[in-house]
Amino acid sequence: MRHYNSCAPRVKIEWMHHSPARFACLAAVTSVLAWPASFARAEPDARADDPKYIEFVDRGLQEYNAGNYPEARTFFLRAHETYPNARTLRSLAVTCYALRDYVSAMTHAQLAMQSTVRPLTPSMRTEMEKILSDSGEFVTRVRVTYATQDAKLRVDGQPGVIDDDHRLLLNPGTHEISAAADGYEPRSWSVNANGTAMDLEVRLDAKSGALASQPPQTPQRPQPPETDPSLFASTPPTDESQSWWDDLSTTQVIGLGCGVGAVVGVGTGIVFSVLAVNANQASAEHCDGNSCDAAGVKQRDTAATRADVATVSFIAAGALAATGITLFFAGAPSSSPEERGLRITPAVARTGVGVELSGGF
Repeated sequence: MRHYNSCAPRVKIEWMHHSPARFACLAAVTSVLAWPASFARAEPDARADDPKYIEFVDRGLQEYNAGNYPEARTFFLRAHETYPNARTLRSLAVTCYALRDYVSAMTHAQLAMQSTVRPLTPSMRTEMEKILSDSGEFVTRVRVTYATQDAKLRVDGQPGVIDDDHRLLLNPGTHEISAAADGYEPRSWSVNANGTAMDLEVRLDAKSGALASQPPQTPQRPQPPETDPSLFASTPPTDESQSWWDDLSTTQVIGLGCGVGAVVGVGTGIVFSVLAVNANQASAEHCDGNSCDAAGVKQRDTAATRADVATVSFIAAGALAATGITLFFAGAPSSSPEERGLRITPAVARTGVGVELSGGF
């Protein structure tokens, strides 16, 4: 069984209601459970010596021998939580059988035989096999088919117990089986479990307005109303996630690249200018006027080379800056293409000659 469910008391057992064979079985089980409390810690284990575990086992045995099966189950559950092992599961299986909670008795018995912690002795395994066999006679097995996928079942408000054959197990009596799934109306069935196998088809109705039973549809772009042309006069919505970079044309991007190159050129010119000045000052120690020794000549040559690099860098930076500015403004989008353009006009002033840039951007 794949679902572990602690047993819940249904009816306190009345011994005269049992058949003689079952009475003999329970009498034998009672005699086994009446062993000294040390039966649950027969093998050496540090957890088995936990005072709490010993107390829970002892009190569980006392309550079981007094016929107080719900109380015995409570203490055996506490013992199992303190130290999970096959012996506590065996005690729970026997107690649940006495409570007529046959589904839980089967669950605990099977888990007890599978546990490798303080495993059962051969006689204990035989006892658990007997519990499984006897409980199985009273359990109703419901084969469930799902017409509605992903439906989840509950029995009397609790998760149901499913066996290895995917059948729902029910104790004797009337039970409410409920099913629910996202997008569907919940549904419940009243089932009278009498030990006879039965089938149940879970079919749920889709909620009103829900699309659970329909395949997903590709969303369609909403169409604007045709009766009110004024609605189209407003500025179309913009994508707020769009950056200013997305609004630039290719020409403007190239212009910005030229601008970056201009900044690099200016920086290079400044660096080499400083280096040229430093080299020229260092040559002063080796020169008298224009007469220099070998070291002075070398330093002045270095200063001249660096000055040339600085000059070229500044010239290139100026050219890149002019090109970048021209491309950036020339590439700006305009609502009137005829107005876009750049005009270069020669200009003459007292201090020299040049060009005048004008146009619409």
